[in-house]
Amino acid sequence: MQQLFAESNISIARTLRNFAIFCVASILAGCGGDDTERGNGIKLAAKAVVVSTDVNIVAITKVDERRVSRTVFDYDFKVTAKNNQPKDLSGVVLTLQSVGFGATIIDGNATIGDIASGATAVSRDIITIRQDRTQEFEVSALVWQVSISPPDPEVPGILLPGIAETKAIDAVPEYEATRTATDLATAQATPDSPLYYNSQLQAVISSIATVADVNRALATVGARIVWSMERNRVVTLQIPKQANLSALQAVAKQLEETNAFESVSVYFIPEPSALPANVTVNEAVTGVGPILNQMAARMYAAWNTASGDTSEANIGVIVADYFGRGPATELVGPATGFLSLGTECQLASDPCSHGYHVLGILGGNFGGLPTPHGQVTGSLPRNLPLSIIDLSASPYNIMFWDNLRKLIAIEIRKNPERKFVVNFSLAYCNKRGGCSNLDMATKDAKAWRYWARGIYISSTKSFFDWDSKVFQVSAAGNNYGFDASIASPMNGAALLPAFIDEGDHSSVPPLANSLVVEARGAEADTVPYSSCRVPKAEYSNIGGNIAGVGTDVFSYTGPTSTGRKNGTSMATPQVAGIVAWMMAVRPDWPLSDIKYRIAHVRAATDTCTDDAPMVDAYAALLSLDKSLDDAPVRMALLRATATGSVSAAEKFTFSDAKEFLKTYFPGHYGMPAPIGKPDFSRFDLNGDGYSGDISRKKPFDLQFNGSNMEFVPETLSNYPNLSPIELLESAVTDFEILCYYVNSSLFDPAGRAEFDRELDEISKDIIPSRVISCGSRKVILKINNTFAGWEGLPATITMSNFVPRFPANSQGNSTTCTNQGEPAGERGTPFFSRLVPSIFPIHAAIDVIGVPTHIGRSSNRRNCSSFFATSGNQVWINATARTVFGFGGAVVSDWEYQVRYSNGDPNNFNAGKQCTVGVVPGSGVFSASFEASSCSHTVTATIKE
Repeated sequence: MQQLFAESNISIARTLRNFAIFCVASILAGCGGDDTERGNGIKLAAKAVVVSTDVNIVAITKVDERRVSRTVFDYDFKVTAKNNQPKDLSGVVLTLQSVGFGATIIDGNATIGDIASGATAVSRDIITIRQDRTQEFEVSALVWQVSISPPDPEVPGILLPGIAETKAIDAVPEYEATRTATDLATAQATPDSPLYYNSQLQAVISSIATVADVNRALATVGARIVWSMERNRVVTLQIPKQANLSALQAVAKQLEETNAFESVSVYFIPEPSALPANVTVNEAVTGVGPILNQMAARMYAAWNTASGDTSEANIGVIVADYFGRGPATELVGPATGFLSLGTECQLASDPCSHGYHVLGILGGNFGGLPTPHGQVTGSLPRNLPLSIIDLSASPYNIMFWDNLRKLIAIEIRKNPERKFVVNFSLAYCNKRGGCSNLDMATKDAKAWRYWARGIYISSTKSFFDWDSKVFQVSAAGNNYGFDASIASPMNGAALLPAFIDEGDHSSVPPLANSLVVEARGAEADTVPYSSCRVPKAEYSNIGGNIAGVGTDVFSYTGPTSTGRKNGTSMATPQVAGIVAWMMAVRPDWPLSDIKYRIAHVRAATDTCTDDAPMVDAYAALLSLDKSLDDAPVRMALLRATATGSVSAAEKFTFSDAKEFLKTYFPGHYGMPAPIGKPDFSRFDLNGDGYSGDISRKKPFDLQFNGSNMEFVPETLSNYPNLSPIELLESAVTDFEILCYYVNSSLFDPAGRAEFDRELDEISKDIIPSRVISCGSRKVILKINNTFAGWEGLPATITMSNFVPRFPANSQGNSTTCTNQGEPAGERGTPFFSRLVPSIFPIHAAIDVIGVPTHIGRSSNRRNCSSFFATSGNQVWINATARTVFGFGGAVVSDWEYQVRYSNGDPNNFNAGKQCTVGVVPGSGVFSASFEASSCSHTVTATIKE
């Protein structure tokens, strides 16, 4: 090997230059090579511009050369450096940054490694310079960068492993360092601000950073990674302990300025978001029962649909909160989570009682014993998997999202299609007046969005699709009108607008399916309704999507204790439970559909416009029904006699309907009259808190469809499939709702005749002349033609007072021909009723007016043969009028005029349509006189109660 220059004295600059010019000419031209061309034109300068006073470059030794072309050569060198410092140096790396015109750096990195004080060391690897020897090399152009790694920091953790130029995000490992109590020490800037870790930072790795970029940045502040998830950008950094919050924030800023990280922020500790004790009197609840919060959300009506079949539901519910030793499993069923992480707080005290309280509001036993514990009733009366993550034991109060990721991964391994509802009744600014600003909140929101969307599931070798699999419900916070979007990372991830990734410039939108819950109070006179159904709680933060009741809420406070608490923490699980229930009913629906319905669908006009709308559990659940062929919620509501799960494919029967009638008309069944106070019973269909009260009309979405997710009351002129009726959806009674669905395809038609008979019997027992009817039809048939020899044309025929024909056959129903000596049954062979398929009921009309007759032979007797039958949109009408006449007072003739009408098959271009006018003389055989070319019908009805 030939040395290019050697160490000289302190005036090294001039000596180095002169030596280099001389030696290059001699070494490369004659001293070191056989090829005469190697001596032509190359003037390699060896003067070094070094960006460090700690290290001198004392020699560059050529170890090899290769000819690239006629005048271009590659030269390999090793570099010798000297440590000028009075202390040992480690991690010395020399980087050749510039060689001037005519030369090219092929490989400019030379790793020296450790150099003792005053010693020299040779690089472990070589540098390669490509030189065109026809060009004069610039003497002063050789520029070096010297980097020296500081000593290993006195903190736990690792640098980012992997090849230096690898994309940093792809190199993030699954890692968690062992930390001591000192490593996890906390501090507080002021008594009103939250706790933070004084040697921890939360960092988001830049999308374009390399492994070398990250490690170089970590080295500048003596930081190491102490927690990371495989291929996730969000990492926890351990740094040397800082004196105060300002110093910690300065280190975060220094790291951000390296551009290796998208954001770096202080790690504030999540706290239970509980209300300060000063609840105003008018917001408190006194002695009105342990489930007033659920009643205010119309859960009492929603629970009437609890028998709906959710056996296919693949939903898991997760609560992250403070529990101490974890919840007792006998309280909530299968509560599997990370429960044995410590016992830092006592079960009977805050913050541990907070987790129990939240859990009871969400999933307390439905229909428990008449004890304080048994009265705790959650908004989710379903047996769905319910898991908890306990934040009360260090260090997991900082790592709860890691446990959340692990819990999700466990469930995904069991079933890749599982979806989750996650409840966060937590806050990062729990003091009155707030604790954050938009800049801090944005950093936290970025980290949460990146973390959630960056969960990598090793078992499936894919990223978990948070936006389509997780419904996040978080508390707005209790800072008296503070902006909820900056009260916690979860809120910011949901509410703050999209931001642009500073690395690859992609858009990072809010988490798709999230709700931030504000709190309201609930007083006795607001249940079940008022113009502003539940007043706003003054402590609640604002800017959320929805509101639940959070004031003076009764729930668990431990395995054997109960109590009342206040706060958005208490409103949040109420909403989360309803969300989980809706997802269980419709497990295959996009979560965006569930979010829209619970946030927008409500039956009552809510005049509280200065805050988020109050959740309406009943309206939200009813909105899940798509059509009369797919109505699992309404079917569960109407199947009053069901003892197990109710399928949407079932029909509700006369036995079910009779249970409703017993409540609506108790006198007929020997039962006591209603007390005139709210009863919240199983039979309260319109959800007003009263059962069967005809004076109380409330909104109910009768006619629903899957495309219109927002309930807009409208006037209905037709029943869904069978008997038409006119109702105003914005004001219906319980009985009207029952009648509407008795006359729909939800009802088993085999029980319709029995149901009508039951109403007839009820009518006989109650107030005289009061008729109870589930659709008093009025059928109008218009004939627009005239015909010679007939009068009453054009005709408007009105048929009313219908009764079922018993039996429904050609003999008709003699009750329509009473006490007038007429022959029983339908007249006019062939009987028109034979055109009606036998499976459809026929209703005889007692009152018929307007039937055309022969001139001079008007109607003078009650008819016998009039009827109305329907199958969907197809109808059959036989409108008849009877006349009896003779000479000298003797009856010699008994005729019946008939208009036989059918609108034909609506699915086959109205095939079979007819409008035949004729007469049935004494012979009993129908004789058609003419076919009317212009006939039409309308059907209306009213409900009487």
